[in-house]
Amino acid sequence: MLVNYDTSFNMLWIIFSCVACALVISVQKKNLLLPFLLTALYIPDVPRVVIFGLNFTILRVLLFFCFARLILNREIPRLSFNEIDKILISWVIASVILNTVLWGTLKAFQFKMGFMYDVLGIYFLFRFIINGYDDINEIYKVLAIIICPLALIMVYEMLTGFNPYSYLGGVPQYGEIREGSYRCQGPFRTPILAGTFGATSMPLFVALYYSKINNNNKKILPVLGIVSSVIIVIASHSSGPLLTLICAVLGLIFWKFRDKMKMVLWGLLLSLIGLHIYMKAPVWYIFARFGDIVGGGGWHRSEIINQAIEHFGEWWLIGTKKTDHWMGVALSINPDSADITNAYVGNGMDGGILVLILFVLIIVIGFAGLGRAKKTEIQHPLGNRFCIWAVGASLFSHVITFFHVSYFDQMTVFWYMLLAIIASIIFIHEGSCLENMEYAETNEAMP
Repeated sequence: MLVNYDTSFNMLWIIFSCVACALVISVQKKNLLLPFLLTALYIPDVPRVVIFGLNFTILRVLLFFCFARLILNREIPRLSFNEIDKILISWVIASVILNTVLWGTLKAFQFKMGFMYDVLGIYFLFRFIINGYDDINEIYKVLAIIICPLALIMVYEMLTGFNPYSYLGGVPQYGEIREGSYRCQGPFRTPILAGTFGATSMPLFVALYYSKINNNNKKILPVLGIVSSVIIVIASHSSGPLLTLICAVLGLIFWKFRDKMKMVLWGLLLSLIGLHIYMKAPVWYIFARFGDIVGGGGWHRSEIINQAIEHFGEWWLIGTKKTDHWMGVALSINPDSADITNAYVGNGMDGGILVLILFVLIIVIGFAGLGRAKKTEIQHPLGNRFCIWAVGASLFSHVITFFHVSYFDQMTVFWYMLLAIIASIIFIHEGSCLENMEYAETNEAMP
């Protein structure tokens, strides 16, 4: 058949898709992200329609309508590409080409083209809509509103073990049990990703608390967002999201030491070197130690890094198809592959060392750009200055998270959203610096 539906694609999803598409076409541009983020957060990526062998999830259909609306209404602004834009595009293109060469099949190419559509579509949708800090704070505001019902759903799942989303398809009725507690996932594909969403979102709500939107003492919305994000982490009952939340909190705490970050970073580097010398195992086995304390698969995550280093020759050029011998245990859905729960290793498996380097460069350039923006923070209100720091804290929490999980399902939306926010902050501050330079040059030229 040229067109067929996934078994989980029912009439309810069709109705929801039609309503969401109608909203993105009809609402004002500033409200465009509300139906998009609602869909991204609450609709599992399992329901899909297959057209000519290509998979279209509800989110992909909605992305198409978002861009159709922006193009037809001539609402796409002129965009000067900065470093993070260029590196992200380079990473996507390299991943598509090298992974297609690795597998050598049309199916692999189609899969990677879907990957390209998702990454660039989500990223540039946010880039086109964000023009300043007000737009960034509006995104946080929308997230704070829509996260609250999700927290309530996961509390219900935590108390009863039953996931209400199972009525709609795409997720199991009852989740896993670990140490006598349910691991809740809501609309996400796994509890880890659900908890990761909560943990990485928390710093953004703290930024909203200090934004000028809340200068009139309307603090209840960001507080609800913070509380909801912590509840989601607790309900997921996963060690990875707990570590992510701890890192996010630490990132926010270091706001007090923002003028001494070079000293802090050098101290962190020397501490890791000291641990590597002191520990009997390599320093990356610190994840195993953390897992021993709070539970979870810490050893597995440490061993993946170790095996990737030991088998470097197998994957460095264009990646590898076969990793089952690394861990001695293969995935049930793919007997040739180990469970690669590490985004850095996963990038290397998909496209070799080039794709891995480009992925890391996205993060490095993101931090560097936020650092440059921080140098001009004195020209901006406190809320904007703290927003830069909170975004950096969220990025730091993602960096640590990538050591124990690779993103898929809805979580990818919020990762590329954060990258777009970072790129927009860089653009805002580069423009600010340029205006100041032009102003200075004009004054110098005046008699």
